[in-house]
Amino acid sequence: MSHQEFVDYYEKQHVRFAGPLLAEAVHYARVYFQPQSATPSSFANDWAENSGSFDCATELWFDNVEDMKASLARLSSPRNAATIIQDEEQFLDRSCTQFYIIEQECKSDQPLPFYAGQRYGKSLAF
Repeated sequence: MSHQEFVDYYEKQHVRFAGPLLAEAVHYARVYFQPQSATPSSFANDWAENSGSFDCATELWFDNVEDMKASLARLSSPRNAATIIQDEEQFLDRSCTQFYIIEQECKSDQPLPFYAGQRYGKSLAF
């Protein structure tokens, strides 16, 4: 599958399954890594050589841990998990999927526009 086919499948197919199950998420985005040729600097080339072979990072931001747990519980219910897994097997190597829980803190007194007025956010990226 080409990079563009991956992006198209994720955006046009997978998001329609996963998106509605993430009601508590205040931010749901897919960040697609660009081919190395798109970033010619030596820093970018070094990073690309050492970052693994990932095509995408998915960001889920929640206002609090309880909201994150509620969304994850809904995703992991037997019925929902089966649907998600079946779809993921069409375009992901699930053995390479990694999950991270990240707590982000803004050091600014002014919120950034993507925080929608909040100074702090929690993010689960996978």
